[in-house]
Amino acid sequence: MLSDFIAEVKTRGLANPSKFKVNIALPQLIDMMPNDHKMVQMFCDQAQLPDLNISTSQSRTYGEVREVPYENLYGNITMSFYVDSNFIVKDFFDRWIMSISNQTTRHFNYYNEYISPSIDIIILNNAQSAVYGVKLFECYPKQLQAVSLDYASKDIVKLSVSMNYKFWRSTAISDQVVAGENQLISLLKGGTIAPTNEVREELQQQSNDVPIDYFQDFYGYQNRVFGDFQNIETGNGDSFGINGDSFRINLQDIISV
Repeated sequence: MLSDFIAEVKTRGLANPSKFKVNIALPQLIDMMPNDHKMVQMFCDQAQLPDLNISTSQSRTYGEVREVPYENLYGNITMSFYVDSNFIVKDFFDRWIMSISNQTTRHFNYYNEYISPSIDIIILNNAQSAVYGVKLFECYPKQLQAVSLDYASKDIVKLSVSMNYKFWRSTAISDQVVAGENQLISLLKGGTIAPTNEVREELQQQSNDVPIDYFQDFYGYQNRVFGDFQNIETGNGDSFGINGDSFRINLQDIISV
């Protein structure tokens, strides 16, 4: 058993927590220069893969009690950022959290105006290829931690942000599919960049149950299956009738819900 474990580690390697990158979609109310936006994302030095808890209630029809799930609970994640000498990173999150409510009237703005549509956390392997990603939906900063200043300190200023989100989904690509980081980001972001013919053919060979519009028009596929996020939230969409249409391709090739 030990020899098998060592062989697997040598063959597959182990994940390194330092190999990741973050993509943050800007909210409607926040304007930012592209280079500054890129810097904020690059300066993220710590992030978390989100958790998922299932709420249950006890149910007994006869005999032993069963724990029956009835709700998904998603906890906040904490992200840490290096702060540049011009405090552009700090200013970005200041403006973002203050955009949630009007600082003069204290009236809260519309939800769709201050949320980021998504935050992507991309995991890289030792060859710097993207192998796994998590997409957080409808995000906004719930808390900015205080930043300590100290005459005697030689440390770099860092900002810790507690990020709230509605739910998350994961995407994974195994070594059996040849795909780079752009391919994973494409799938994670909903098909903004179409997979190559080689990847598409490989995926279709793995499962004949995946509809072709998943590959050719992913946004349309999402709208058809899940409906608009607004409708999902109010219960007017068609997603509940679908009840989480999901599929799995090969061994961790791509997981989409």
